[in-house]
Amino acid sequence: MIDSMNDRFYAWYINATNPYRLLFGKRKGGFIWVKKSGRFWLVSHEGIRLYSPSAHCLGASVGVFEQRFEPVLKVERGDTVMDVGASIGDTSVIFARKCAPGKVIAVEPEPLNCECLELNLAGFPHKVIQRAAWGRKETLKFHINPSVMGHSIAGLPDDIGSIEVQADTIDSMAEGTHIDFLKIDVQGAELEALKGAKDLLKTGIKVVVETHYLEEEMRSTLPEVVCFLKDQGLNVKTTPQIKGCFAPDIVHAWR
Repeated sequence: MIDSMNDRFYAWYINATNPYRLLFGKRKGGFIWVKKSGRFWLVSHEGIRLYSPSAHCLGASVGVFEQRFEPVLKVERGDTVMDVGASIGDTSVIFARKCAPGKVIAVEPEPLNCECLELNLAGFPHKVIQRAAWGRKETLKFHINPSVMGHSIAGLPDDIGSIEVQADTIDSMAEGTHIDFLKIDVQGAELEALKGAKDLLKTGIKVVVETHYLEEEMRSTLPEVVCFLKDQGLNVKTTPQIKGCFAPDIVHAWR
């Protein structure tokens, strides 16, 4: 995937269309610059620099983060945050800035994404766990997408391949650590990830889950996520995705 012709064209396109985004952009507004940097691509957006295996990444945005993940629950200074489905760290880096001097535990199964996570979180207290979040420990088929944020267990129509990854429960990965804030964005595997977090959900944790639409099954994961969290005794509130994004709602839960 690294340094493909498609990546080079996409980087050129993003850089060339900066004037349009600055004048008319909303969700993707702001100056974005993409360039090759060693083995990876370097994406700069809103002053945040992220290394990525692919140029198909629009970087990190504090404004988008706050609209999606913090309209109900806030990240506090000193929190320990577990970012499940961290990808290259577009949310992990913002979590790290907000919770400092707290720690971010970033969970991501794709090997190249994990390399980039280590680079992007350098300078912050952090731990990268190369695992997929699941309801039990096992080996799973993991689908690779042209977008570094689109890799998934569920799979998408435009996937370009697959690899085998080790899966584990969130409870096991968090064992021995007090987690204050849990974010889950696992591209359709939300329910299975939550099934592996039952012990953590019994604590005073704040939870934010991004739900998804499963195209092959023609259904959203939103109802099952809401039902599961309520069954665990949590208060639940849903908020819509930001304007211009037609994905299912974000779910916020707390005791």
